[in-house]
Amino acid sequence: MRPLFILLSFLSLPVRGEVLIPAMDAEWRFQSDGVEAKNWRATAFDDTSWAKGKAPLGYGLEGLATEFKALEAAKEKPVTAWFRHGFEVPEKSAGEKALVMTLRVDDGAAIFLNGSEIARVNLPKDATAETPASQQVRGEPHAQRIRIPSAKLLAGRNTIAVEVHQASKTSSDLVLDLSLHTDTAQPEGSAKLTDSAREATMAYYQQHYLPPGMTVPDGYVDGGRRMVLGKNAVVLSTREILVIDRTKDESLRKHLTYAKSPELLQLPTAERAKKLAQYVDKVLSPGGDRRAALQAVEDFTVEYANRPVLFGEMEQACQSGVCRHRSLLFKMLCDDAGIKAALVRGNYNRGLTRGGHAWNEIILDDGARVIVDVMNPEPDFKFLPETNPAAKYYVSVKDEVIYPRVTEKKP
Repeated sequence: MRPLFILLSFLSLPVRGEVLIPAMDAEWRFQSDGVEAKNWRATAFDDTSWAKGKAPLGYGLEGLATEFKALEAAKEKPVTAWFRHGFEVPEKSAGEKALVMTLRVDDGAAIFLNGSEIARVNLPKDATAETPASQQVRGEPHAQRIRIPSAKLLAGRNTIAVEVHQASKTSSDLVLDLSLHTDTAQPEGSAKLTDSAREATMAYYQQHYLPPGMTVPDGYVDGGRRMVLGKNAVVLSTREILVIDRTKDESLRKHLTYAKSPELLQLPTAERAKKLAQYVDKVLSPGGDRRAALQAVEDFTVEYANRPVLFGEMEQACQSGVCRHRSLLFKMLCDDAGIKAALVRGNYNRGLTRGGHAWNEIILDDGARVIVDVMNPEPDFKFLPETNPAAKYYVSVKDEVIYPRVTEKKP
């Protein structure tokens, strides 16, 4: 098994909570020889003799930042490996109401905060170093979002300690990736449409189409197909309300910086667009599997229903994204990279594969319009011409035919 992991105005709202342990970049200390150290869970434990590396950590899977190559090669492996990560918490964060942990693990784990257990996944309560996980994880491990009380979160130094158990000594893979952030609830319906973002927001909300030449401004808001514009321009939705605000969103600014890099801008339009599509796929499907983290995105949608969230917050919480997130990011990247791109919402209807979908169109230098579907890209990220017979599967929200559409002529 090789692949790993596969989805207005902010009114001066701060970024919700604080990131305590970042996803896919935190440095961990680890011990993987099968020998459990005494008091290894304690904050005061000296782990400087342990190996260290960035997450995701493990063996037998693609997309790992730190690989245990010796373990992967061994015919018989230790059942358990131990991990530790220390982090600082400002005084004001210690009193937050809740913590949210995103966990990817193969096969089972027990997680401790400052020596106290805060979560246990696929592992018996009385497990020892020789206890296998309750069952083998089949397929790629998906992200689990776990809400935990913050009573044990201290001002100053804190430590997360994790023991990861395999289902057997001949397990073909192991993985640990964990992020942690505080969560401060925001009042529902706190996103509000403003005049500066009205045109773009309403175009996609009402017409399900944001055309080339119309950029995504700060203040742009998307609450999905069930978004409702209430009294006083308050935005309501049954899912998370994505908000674009470059001034507050460091993650988004980083992506847009890539779109304007000199190396990228010197490429022909088609090649530039391909690089951007590959970039979106990489950042929103770590390891190359676009579907294994769908459950994490759906859990996030339920948990954050009717709450405004910055694009970067969604990315941090889910470590992935589905079509609505991918197509929006691709549109913004294209706008900054000088590519004529549209954002399209509709349905994909093909045999048993049916349902709501979002994708992009771009206009090439010769005026040809092609479909870019970053959730389900063509092999080698080739783009689908709107005249291709397969384009008929991309239909409107009412299942009406969209393609072929008259192409825009090159000026």
